[in-house]
Amino acid sequence: MGEAAPLFAKLPNESVHNIFSLLDAVDLVPLARVCRLFCSHINGNRALFHSVYKRLLDTPKDVEIDYEAEVRRLGRLQVICSRPTADEKKHELAFVSEAVDRLLELACSRGRTMDNSGTQAIAPSTHAFSYNVQLLARLFSEYSTRSAFMQRSCLFERIRDEAIRPPRPPKEEHQQSAKLHCLYGCPIFRTGDCQQASGHTYPLAVSRLFDIRLSTQAAHFGPFLDDGSDGIDWEKVEAIIIVLGAKMRQIRVSRLFPDICHGPFSGSWAQSFVPPPEPGLVPSASDPYGVTGTWYRALSSIDFMDFLKLNFPLELADGDPLQMPLRPACLQQYFQLHAMRISVTSIESPGPNDGQTLPVVYFKGTSWPLNATDSDTPVVCKGSVRLTRQGDVRWSIVVMHQGDNHWRVEGVQLGGVRSARGVVGNWFECIAEEPSERGPTAFWKATDSDVASDEIHAAFAAEFGAKYKVVWASV
Repeated sequence: MGEAAPLFAKLPNESVHNIFSLLDAVDLVPLARVCRLFCSHINGNRALFHSVYKRLLDTPKDVEIDYEAEVRRLGRLQVICSRPTADEKKHELAFVSEAVDRLLELACSRGRTMDNSGTQAIAPSTHAFSYNVQLLARLFSEYSTRSAFMQRSCLFERIRDEAIRPPRPPKEEHQQSAKLHCLYGCPIFRTGDCQQASGHTYPLAVSRLFDIRLSTQAAHFGPFLDDGSDGIDWEKVEAIIIVLGAKMRQIRVSRLFPDICHGPFSGSWAQSFVPPPEPGLVPSASDPYGVTGTWYRALSSIDFMDFLKLNFPLELADGDPLQMPLRPACLQQYFQLHAMRISVTSIESPGPNDGQTLPVVYFKGTSWPLNATDSDTPVVCKGSVRLTRQGDVRWSIVVMHQGDNHWRVEGVQLGGVRSARGVVGNWFECIAEEPSERGPTAFWKATDSDVASDEIHAAFAAEFGAKYKVVWASV
């Protein structure tokens, strides 16, 4: 420090605190190694780290936080993400995964929602604004960072390998990377700057999503691991968001929902849903998951003959056909967007195989397609929401047709309880043990309103039709 050291030492502690509290985490942590004077002011100074934390991040209520540990973790994350190349970052995947989980776990509302006024959104945002999420979006704005940490699943390994061969043994990094990609929320459709088809993720996501060998009873025929643990299979979720996201982008529906389709980490945390203001509407204490209300539900399907050809090809790849992954496929999808109005019907204590901190909630309602000719024909749906043993939020829905159980949906709520990001999963015929129609689905909440279903449908159908015409005509 030279001649500045004596001058700095004469400053009152309050002034030193005020100066250091304006530093970023990435600058404050190494500053303690400059000299003993700085070290004495920084290390173990809870008040200082508390000030830095509060300035940079959300401060959740009723949570005991080691502010120094959190700021040091943030500083390390910033250092890693600032490295110039993916190769210099990628060995830190385990730490980055843990750090992102922690920042989303501690995220909380700042009293306002994200601003989507400059977009073609169908309605004002319902995603709470968060400093933690804003910071994560900045850290992952560089392509090299997304490449290092969000392109390490089996799907991206196949892109880099190109040859069709038996999958390598599963690694923890596959799940960690896929989870980061899913929480990021913006599907990666192409790797690098290449234009060749080999760099596109959609064909490989299709081959994984529609592989009937990966749809098992142990996984509830949904996006769960097939070991019976009820843990989320993030690689299945990754395939869902790519396939469904590609179709929504192709037909420009994604422009109506920018927070869901284009907002990095937006709504990927618990309690991030902020309902539109509705005078006199009081949230129910008997609805811990925020079930009651109106939801948008997107789903797509492929032609059943294409589905059979994909799973039972006439020409088999070399090797054991039971072990080989399905070939990449670019298949036409048929898309529907529904408005789903549901409300709680009963609540039960969790069972022995459920998470124990929240009850099991049952619901019932109706659903209408908004972009189909039969949009005036509602279908009845019923289901349940519960915590898994790992604390994830599992949704199960049965869609009824003419009084019979017709379709089922199994999904997981990204970010946790009452997240604005919503639920991602699979729909399939109720007789799922046989080769049958299936596909990806996602649903996210629009409002808590308890207005009658027919009024909600009329309003949503009119608004969607008007907004979609504008979006389609704008290109």
